[in-house]
Amino acid sequence: MTENWWVFPGFELELMVTGLNLPVNLADVPDPGKKPDDPLLYVTELYGQIRVIANNWEVYTYAENLLNYEPDYRFPGTGESGVTGICVEPVSGDIFVTMLYMEKGMVWRKNHQEIFTGLNRLNSR
Repeated sequence: MTENWWVFPGFELELMVTGLNLPVNLADVPDPGKKPDDPLLYVTELYGQIRVIANNWEVYTYAENLLNYEPDYRFPGTGESGVTGICVEPVSGDIFVTMLYMEKGMVWRKNHQEIFTGLNRLNSR
């Protein structure tokens, strides 16, 4: 798959995982555990999922169905619409995610300003 990609001399390109659905951001775990299934990276997928890449490079679902509206699934579309950013708080391990949301009771209509941005905190306590 990557054999036709150009890489700057002195660097290598290695495919680490597959099966992600429109990944848009990743965040590393500040102090990953030592066990093979301990989280190493978190990856946001555009249409409402957060995936975990473990030390053994297996991919697991951390959160899903985060969007409370139905995206139009056109790609490329008119901009990022979904789960768009992620970072891990280094002390608590909490995950902060930026995403779009719709106020309760509103109906999403394309080209209307009824979709809002939000910052959400997730934790696994």
